[in-house]
Amino acid sequence: MRARPVRAAAVLALALWGGPMGATDITALTPAERQAFGALVKSYLMANPSVIAQALSATTPTDLYADDREADLSIIARHKALLFDRRAEGFGEADAALVIALIGAGDCAPCQMAEADLRALADRYDIRVRRLMPEEAATFLSEMQITDLPAYVFENMVLSGAMPAVVMDRYIAQRLDK
Repeated sequence: MRARPVRAAAVLALALWGGPMGATDITALTPAERQAFGALVKSYLMANPSVIAQALSATTPTDLYADDREADLSIIARHKALLFDRRAEGFGEADAALVIALIGAGDCAPCQMAEADLRALADRYDIRVRRLMPEEAATFLSEMQITDLPAYVFENMVLSGAMPAVVMDRYIAQRLDK
């Protein structure tokens, strides 16, 4: 005898939320409860095969960070003239394929290390590094809520805090291989 879909769904719901306010822990079923639950699920799916097709054709989950990413990209775009000015203080060829803004203070040891690493990378890659003091980029840093220096700014990404040279090497290589 075939279970009716509505009845099977109701039984399935009761099995999942059997106690008050869903007190049943589905991971702690006895073997008999597990067997009964499996039979209910099988019965429901046999009566409603479209459920499987719907699950398999479900769209990609919503990107929870899309709005934040778009807001960050908007902030970078608003400050593009300051961050990526090829004629301003920095190093590397002015007509380089990639410009990276480096925001750091002169008395900050991680900032000095970041600059040394980027100078070495500028010898290997076609990059221009635009150097900025935190005071110059204060509005940008505030809008991005950046508190850790150095900050590395690409046209589509910001890294805050000291990064190992190998990480920067990878990010630069990825952007130049496009």
